[in-house]
Amino acid sequence: MANEPNPNNNETNNTPDTAALEARIKELENENGKLRKTNTEASADASKWKKQFLETDEKLKAKMSDEEKAKVSQAEAQAAMQQRIDELEAKERTATLVSIGFDNETAEAFANAFKESNFDGLAEGIRKFIDLHDKALNDSQMQNNPTINSNGKTTVTMTRDEILAIKDPVLRQQKMAENIELFT
Repeated sequence: MANEPNPNNNETNNTPDTAALEARIKELENENGKLRKTNTEASADASKWKKQFLETDEKLKAKMSDEEKAKVSQAEAQAAMQQRIDELEAKERTATLVSIGFDNETAEAFANAFKESNFDGLAEGIRKFIDLHDKALNDSQMQNNPTINSNGKTTVTMTRDEILAIKDPVLRQQKMAENIELFT
């Protein structure tokens, strides 16, 4: 038949035989065993060195004089105290900034920028404060600007949106007439 392989063909067969595969498997198993042994030895060495380090550290601490222990303890206490002082100073700065008109978020960002000597952050905080202050000032002037009516009485000017939000149609018409400049 035309499709049957020709046993007399000189081409080599690319299929490995079973014996070669079994030999390769045994070889890989041996390598795997060696790697496991090396890994176990490395873990044992690491444990040994860690134990030795801890023992040496304990011996050094035991050999430390009381004066040296006091110095270490004092240094740790000073570091903790300085951290607490920094936190309190930041809170104080934030509270001061809020008391002069900063919003909480901007005040905290500004206080952190001050602590870190971040001049770009300081400038940004000042810009935000000025923008918010100007907006609040404009809103305040619009809402609290007294006007004199034709009858001589002073009234507080309302914004257009506030007048349009009035539910009572008679009162809304009255306020529209009092603030006609908003609707022309």
